[in-house]
Amino acid sequence: MSANIDPLVGVVEHSTNFVRFSVFVAQSGQMITYYQLEVNKILPREGWIEQDPVQIYETVLQCIEVVTYKLSQLDIDLDQIKCIGITNERESTVVWDKITGQPFYNCIVWLDNRTSDLVEKIIDDIPGRDINWLKKK
Repeated sequence: MSANIDPLVGVVEHSTNFVRFSVFVAQSGQMITYYQLEVNKILPREGWIEQDPVQIYETVLQCIEVVTYKLSQLDIDLDQIKCIGITNERESTVVWDKITGQPFYNCIVWLDNRTSDLVEKIIDDIPGRDINWLKKK
């Protein structure tokens, strides 16, 4: 007999330091369980911050696997999870090869400043150096 706390929501969260998978009761927001793993930072040069996209992907899978096991131990049926949300750093970037499914390069983390000179050059060309000028475009 499955514990009936339907519906549930799963959340995959990727941050600068970790990947976490959590399960919540949809109506109340009560957390049922979670699991997280650290994600290594790669610092190839000063100001550059990267992560291995394959490690990110594998840690997501590991976290989901552990949480599904924990849910089974709590006698909660996985069918009670009605959706899964994903949150990440939004400005971090990975480009994947559409044929091989492999990343072309590491994930460029949002804290990376390798393009700061280019950004400054673009801002120099904006009237009044108004950094919000491009938002309406």
